Amino acid sequence: MSQLHQWGMPESEAMDYEFASLSRVATESLAGAQRFAAGAGRHGTPA
Repeated sequence: MSQLHQWGMPESEAMDYEFASLSRVATESLAGAQRFAAGAGRHGTPA
């Protein structure tokens, strides 16, 4: 999806978008890992 969004953008703008997307994904992943470590999503517990 990122590639489709960046189509036709200047390279510098596309790179800025890519790094911002990477940051959002990393933040979301860390939050999910922290919830799991706290017990959410285990043994049928809602995440």
